[in-house]
Amino acid sequence: MTPTTFTRKYATYKTISKCLNLTEYEIQHICRKALKTVKPPSAKQKERKLDQNHIDFLLNPKTLEQWAGLTMKQRQVRFHRWFPNKRIAITSLRRLYLKNGVRRKKVRQEKYLPHTTR
Repeated sequence: MTPTTFTRKYATYKTISKCLNLTEYEIQHICRKALKTVKPPSAKQKERKLDQNHIDFLLNPKTLEQWAGLTMKQRQVRFHRWFPNKRIAITSLRRLYLKNGVRRKKVRQEKYLPHTTR
């Protein structure tokens, strides 16, 4: 019932691959991956995994407007100050912006000006 490394296989990889329309190597990969033990994420991995509220904060138009004149490094520092238990790499922030269509040029055009300078 539960597969282990010592149990017998009841069907060959070739038979399973024909049924599922996959290659034998893909079936072997899936079986090996299923038997592999999963380690719990480390503290560093938890620190770098962003939740939906963090992504919403980074893509919020108000945040983008306030951070318009900042470099990516400065944005990274500001994010960590806002969320002390989370970190984001510059490349991850860049990929997030590219994935969601945020362009730095467009953001800078909508630069935030305080009321005192207006």
